[in-house]
Amino acid sequence: MQGLVWKTATIAHTGTVSGAVDLGKPFKSLAVMLPTLDNATVAVHTAMTADGTYQGLNVISTNDADDDPILCSASTGAINVTVPFFGWQHLKFVAGAAQATAARTIYVAGFD
Repeated sequence: MQGLVWKTATIAHTGTVSGAVDLGKPFKSLAVMLPTLDNATVAVHTAMTADGTYQGLNVISTNDADDDPILCSASTGAINVTVPFFGWQHLKFVAGAAQATAARTIYVAGFD
């Protein structure tokens, strides 16, 4: 996507949580380039400030009307996704299991 400002979030080797990403301003959506992950899902977590308390970002499902976390599974790794972001600015990616083989870098950009 041309004109986007891409940031990186790295999940360390043997780790489950990326460092914090500050997009610079709030955005309605995210473009995410997700690498293949080791045996894990990855979820988007948000906070009010870069050093704040991060919580899972959920969305109300149109299928069953309950809230579901925004995540991708490892079996679908090495994909590009668009994620509803609802005006947040600060995020982390949280994997459901440690990365056993190597660190993983996720590329992310906000857009409206």
